[in-house]
Amino acid sequence: MALDIKTRVNEEVRNFVKSSLPGREVYCNYLSDSSKMPRCNRYIQVQTAFPSLERIHYEYINSHWEFHIEPPSESDGYRYGRISRYLREHIHDIPSLKWQNDGSRDMAVYQEEVCNDEQLKEILMKIYQIFDKHLVECTQIFKPVNLDKPYHQKEAELKKLDISNEVCLKTLSMKEVFDLKLVIPDYQRIYCWEEKNITALWNNLMEMPEDQDYHLGSIILQNMENGYHIIDGQQRLVTLTLCLRALGYEGNMPLLAQRFESKEACENIANAKYVISHRVKYDLTANSLLLKKILSHLSFSVLILNSQNLDLAYTFFSNQNSRGVRLSDYDILKAHHLRFLISNDQQAEHLARRWNAVSQEDAPTIDIIPVRKKEKTNAINLTEKEDSIITFPEFLLLVLDLTENCDGRDSFYQKDKLLNTFKGHRIKDMKRFYHNLLFYRLLLDYYVVRKDISNGQSRFSINFRDTDAAKREYREQMRQYMSMLTVSTEFHIWLKPYMQYLHNLTDDWKITSQEIIVKLKETDNAYRIQKGYHPSDLRELRYPNISRYWFWRLDYYLWERRKDLFNKEDQRVVETYVFRTNRSIEHLHPQDESYNDTWNEDITNGFGNLAMISQSFNSQQSNDNVRVKFARIQEQIDNKSLQSIKLLKMFRMAEDDHTKWNEGLAEEHLDDMCKILNDSFHQKE
Repeated sequence: MALDIKTRVNEEVRNFVKSSLPGREVYCNYLSDSSKMPRCNRYIQVQTAFPSLERIHYEYINSHWEFHIEPPSESDGYRYGRISRYLREHIHDIPSLKWQNDGSRDMAVYQEEVCNDEQLKEILMKIYQIFDKHLVECTQIFKPVNLDKPYHQKEAELKKLDISNEVCLKTLSMKEVFDLKLVIPDYQRIYCWEEKNITALWNNLMEMPEDQDYHLGSIILQNMENGYHIIDGQQRLVTLTLCLRALGYEGNMPLLAQRFESKEACENIANAKYVISHRVKYDLTANSLLLKKILSHLSFSVLILNSQNLDLAYTFFSNQNSRGVRLSDYDILKAHHLRFLISNDQQAEHLARRWNAVSQEDAPTIDIIPVRKKEKTNAINLTEKEDSIITFPEFLLLVLDLTENCDGRDSFYQKDKLLNTFKGHRIKDMKRFYHNLLFYRLLLDYYVVRKDISNGQSRFSINFRDTDAAKREYREQMRQYMSMLTVSTEFHIWLKPYMQYLHNLTDDWKITSQEIIVKLKETDNAYRIQKGYHPSDLRELRYPNISRYWFWRLDYYLWERRKDLFNKEDQRVVETYVFRTNRSIEHLHPQDESYNDTWNEDITNGFGNLAMISQSFNSQQSNDNVRVKFARIQEQIDNKSLQSIKLLKMFRMAEDDHTKWNEGLAEEHLDDMCKILNDSFHQKE
């Protein structure tokens, strides 16, 4: 009779492993004999010589001992496919052992069934003796490359090229290029290669012949006092540096000391290290062969500008980057403006650095940037990857509008027409424009909400703090109202007058959150009144002709007045409410009344029966009856993941009873909400 997993069996395995395989972890998912877990779902896992119990382990399941390789969904540095192939090559022709594949898992099942405690121990030791010695080898052969470890390089012996002509073309080996003091100038774009670009370069290196030269394209350098500035070829040279670093090259790698101030560039370099560490072959012989081929046969066509004139460099930079990887619009604008801005090279370089300072933070070197896989996020930033509520092109347009009084409307802020917009609005005072870039960036960072991404959840936060702790509630109002405007209103409609207001402040910038919330509400109210918005219209409007703005605005004022409108338990739920985009309108009483009471169509589609929730949740709701919808609302309350404060209000009006939600309550709710919205236009702080 097969030995089932019980708590006694679990303890038996633990005690045996403790005495016979000391230091190995044991995990069992069956911890109580009162559990009704099916026999087929119970298992006990024992750690192998591999460090991760979760990824590679011995497993007792369905009366058999098995060996499992279970790769993570995202790689952790080990090459599990190669480990599996290695073990299959070295462990075969064992009649009692059968290899299987279950999707992403590789398994080796020991065919002998376990019927008693002695077999439980004996077969574990048998499978241990088969696999463990080979796994010890695997942990060494397939160990991830540690690119976070500091690289100890001998003192660089950098050289200068003996060139007299202003422009010269030479063929240089990789080693000769890396013997030069390479520098990435301020006007260059950030490092931006993604996995596909890195992989393509790596594959090119792998395909190099062993006995002939291999040409890796052209690069353009400019001979300057502090080194050779890279005009074209930055992406390849940085990536090649990381490849050589991972392969253990001990010669000159001048770009390891290059500082990268852009947060996005640092993220891309961290990701490049991550990708390369997974592309590097762990067999040391293969690594040595690849490195030897690179050192012996890799070469570039190098165009050297032997003039320190920045205008010449900008010309080559613009021409060269008109092909290949396309520059962003703001990179082109930067190069263009700097080229014609001023004749003094030093001042031009200073302004280039000022431009970059608008979108850059700290400046670590390549070598100390940690290895990290770049996470995909919905957060937006001035470089479109961080946490600002507007993109960098939008920020440029905003500063242009504020600087030159362009009276920018919706069409002005089309970021895909950035260059045309700048061409059509001449900047009268370039120095003032650059000053404003920095100034408004500081205002944006300190006085405007930003996306705060943590644990995969997006929220809004703000750096501004009142010195008076008593004003904390006003600060929260400011943060929430700004969040509401961010998701409901085109940014330039409210952000432009708000920035103007901040710019014109006097009295040593002694501004409070109370003053800011008043200003934000005044700006928003003035715009809505101008556009003909009035809460009384909600009595006549019907779905789908109701602006979503009303739902966002109402949720804000329900949040602001939560202490008056909700009990203490609900107040705690409402406090956690987060404004989000991508919302759709939900009918609490469904439009499809096949399984519900028939309502007057005007009431069904009226504001009193509607709320705004996420598109995914709305799809989930579909035309479910009110009872099902109420259950989902209760789940949101329990999890403090409220999608609509208005919907919570409707839920409480019906006393949490789906049978009580009727036409009369919907009409009463409509009256209450219209009053709150009407009062919001006449609010006195």
